Amino acid sequence: MVESTQKRLKLKIVHKDRNGAQKTANDIQTNFKNFKTKAAWISSTGNNRFEAVIICADDQEDYDLLSDMLIRYQSCPVVAFFGKDLTLEDEFKHAKVFDDKEACASWIAEAIAAEKVNVNSMFEKMDTDKSGFLEENELAAVIAEMGVEMSGSDVRNMMTDIDFNKDGKISPEEFHMWWLSGRKGTTGTMKQLVSKGLGGKSFFNAASNSAKALASSAVKSTKMKSSNMEVSINESEIAADGNQFYATAQQFGSDTE
Repeated sequence: MVESTQKRLKLKIVHKDRNGAQKTANDIQTNFKNFKTKAAWISSTGNNRFEAVIICADDQEDYDLLSDMLIRYQSCPVVAFFGKDLTLEDEFKHAKVFDDKEACASWIAEAIAAEKVNVNSMFEKMDTDKSGFLEENELAAVIAEMGVEMSGSDVRNMMTDIDFNKDGKISPEEFHMWWLSGRKGTTGTMKQLVSKGLGGKSFFNAASNSAKALASSAVKSTKMKSSNMEVSINESEIAADGNQFYATAQQFGSDTE
């Protein structure tokens, strides 16, 4: 388990321009003392490792102008907007709008903590040897259970999605950061593995909305390819650890409302 309460939480501030992003980062320091903030303007591509994001939009017109460039943050589970009377797109229905900095800081900290409970559960299910790390052989075993043929080099390439320090294994901290920063990576295969890692129906029912949403996107008409075969995951039920993993997009959609 990761006791991240001892560390400053990593927060990304997104604004339409560089100066606005930096000004916001400076202005919120008093209320966000337990956060390490990084400023980014909307078109910047760096700083992809964070635990929560604040998007600044002064008004609805501001938000509408930025909406096409906010797609990259739709998969981040902890998203807050600074602004007033904003109407968000459905893709941000998990986000919240604030004009009170203290309330925003409190909500973000609580949301990160809740997400990490679910992430820990997924990590522990995939960590079959209970070493505290996900290693290549464990990922290969999960892949084999899914009926997907994948070479050793393909598995190693897949690990680059999350193994930030390149030590050949995935730590809980790396897994948390990958999840909270929107599950970005060089391949899409890790999304299918997390879906598999959710396990049976009882665990799925206890999972967070963002966990269900990821599982839904992984199952719904997702194709995984290897040199020998192509598997389309779009069935209503997937066997997982002896249980039935209920995975229809329709069911997930109703569960995440």
